[in-house]
Amino acid sequence: MIRQMSLCRRLLVNNRREVPKVCGFLPRQLYLCQYDVAHWSLHSPVIFRMFSSTKVMKEEKDLPLTKAKGQEAKILAFDSVEEVLNAASSEFSVNSFNLLLKRLIELHSTDPKLPVYGFVNDARFIRITDTLAENTSNLSSFVLIDCLHSLLQLSKEDSYVINKLEKQIKAKLLRLSFSQLLRVVEMHRASCDTSLRRLMLEEAMVILEKRWAEIKRAKDLVSAYYLAPNEKDKLLSNLEEKALDLSELMSAKDIYRFLYLMAKRNRRNAPVMRSLIYHLNRSTLSLSLTHLANLSYACAKLSIYDPMLLGKIVTEVLQCGEGDAFSMISLSSILHSFGLLRWCDTNLMDAAVEKFSARGVSLPVDCWVTLLMTAGSVNYLPPSLQKKLPALIGWLGELQESDPRLWLNLVWSVATLSVVDESLFSSVLSDNFMRSTKEVHTSKDLVAAYFKLLNVNALAKHCLPGYNGHLLSHSTIEDIVKEMPPPYHGALSDCLLDTLSNMANLGKYARTKVKTPAGFFMDAVLVINSSAELQPAKALADFSFSTVDLPHDLHKIAVQLLEFGDMTCGMSTQPTGRCALEAKLMATVGYKVIQIPFSEFNMTMTVAQRVLYLSAKLKEALKSSEQGGQSLLLKQLEAELETNLTRSNKNLATTPESKAIDKPSQLKSKTSVNSEKSKKSSEHLAKLSIKDILHDPQP
Repeated sequence: MIRQMSLCRRLLVNNRREVPKVCGFLPRQLYLCQYDVAHWSLHSPVIFRMFSSTKVMKEEKDLPLTKAKGQEAKILAFDSVEEVLNAASSEFSVNSFNLLLKRLIELHSTDPKLPVYGFVNDARFIRITDTLAENTSNLSSFVLIDCLHSLLQLSKEDSYVINKLEKQIKAKLLRLSFSQLLRVVEMHRASCDTSLRRLMLEEAMVILEKRWAEIKRAKDLVSAYYLAPNEKDKLLSNLEEKALDLSELMSAKDIYRFLYLMAKRNRRNAPVMRSLIYHLNRSTLSLSLTHLANLSYACAKLSIYDPMLLGKIVTEVLQCGEGDAFSMISLSSILHSFGLLRWCDTNLMDAAVEKFSARGVSLPVDCWVTLLMTAGSVNYLPPSLQKKLPALIGWLGELQESDPRLWLNLVWSVATLSVVDESLFSSVLSDNFMRSTKEVHTSKDLVAAYFKLLNVNALAKHCLPGYNGHLLSHSTIEDIVKEMPPPYHGALSDCLLDTLSNMANLGKYARTKVKTPAGFFMDAVLVINSSAELQPAKALADFSFSTVDLPHDLHKIAVQLLEFGDMTCGMSTQPTGRCALEAKLMATVGYKVIQIPFSEFNMTMTVAQRVLYLSAKLKEALKSSEQGGQSLLLKQLEAELETNLTRSNKNLATTPESKAIDKPSQLKSKTSVNSEKSKKSSEHLAKLSIKDILHDPQP
């Protein structure tokens, strides 16, 4: 017996690749024969003959394989639970009980006549479990795990056979393959109703923590990362390190799943992400729309701004057909993720409008609201959606009563797109809607909802002349403003304040992080004279967000810092809809808005460069305020006058009478007419205020 075991070990070590070719024996079975001591007394003669004579092994191995295949086909042919129970105890060996139990669960799930787990107390089923309990020591690890998995699904309480199987598997934990160990963890994680199962889960997790370095397959890596609990930070870090080693071997589906799990766990490991995205960009992204939605979610949660990856996602989405309602929900999820990333892709937005319109009224209303929220986030309103917007808002009007949360998001998104509607604004500013908002929002989301209400209230008050709808009361606005959280102080914001302090005394010449009743903070407020020089901000001591102007030679300046999160990405780089709305509100009440994007103003610049940059911005704001909108309109009128003059000259040149007219007198008369028209247009523009010229309600 000892000589046989020694010979087998030497053959296993020296002929790992040759043995399966010679005798047809599976490597997994060799592994079990090598380490499963309980099988040596039973199978040692067979194993010895296996290496002694190829012919003998072939004859002895072909028969059991053929018999097993025949039994499996016969079990799958059963159509009812009764047939399985009648034939189980007499026609099948104990090694086929795992297939029998699987078939019982499949048939029971489709048989409405039986009560839930009604056959567990049947005498025939008890005979099966008793036979299984008597032969647990003779079963392979694969059959043991299969049988235990089926029994755990059938019963939430531990029985005698479950205890026997658990004990046998527990003794083999260290000798199981890594895939089998993962399966043990998975089935106990899904069914941990008793103390015995929880104890088994803990022991299996301990073994998993010790054997993570054995992972060779990408599928096992993804499964282990999915099963590892969040408390096992060291194990998760080790698995992420393993992902760096296996990233080359991972398929696009494995990479997407690993990124999705990282997003669900909120673990942003930058080296792992870069490696996985690199290999994902090199492979073909052949994923379904649901998988693309999960990948987009991972990009949004992990802040992955990779143009190639996001471009491939858009390409795959555009190649998909119209699909069913579930596909449209997946497309809506992709739009939501792109909105969180502020990734503007006009092709995706236009295609989404077409696909949603094709579904008509059968499409869930959430999809349309998500589309409008994404449009507001990236500050882009598709032309096809702009035409349908009035009818769409009328169709979605039922949300005002059924889902106030969605209705507020819809109204605010439309407002960010510069679509002004009195009835829309009035619908969210009533007292009833305020009460509904408090009921449907959690304490965390209620602050954001209040900010949106303040935005809409300021738009209705300052951008809609003659507005007669609902408005928030003064006491309500004060209560909300008092509860506003402190403003965000990032590194770039501190850099801006440091630059302003180098230009002048902040306490005397500026106000920073100013609260407004419009639901946002102004980064800095300054006062300059006609020479672009900073003036004491005494007039702003009692600051109020109103249209009251300063003396004629002074100008109010609002500094708006646009950090990375305030700008769109992708096809266009511009302020987001929220920042554009804030700039519009500040300009409406008489401020000259200076927008400072992060791409132009950063911490790598010296103090002198930053001061010169802000000084140039102040002069530019002063110059634009002096010209206002008049310069633009004058240029348009002058261009029209030149065009008309050119056309009239051509017409005069083609008539016979024009040849007899003296050219110098003709030019003189044309010039006098032109000057008179320019004088009249200038007088007309002088009557208009800057607010009237700059105000443009169109998107």
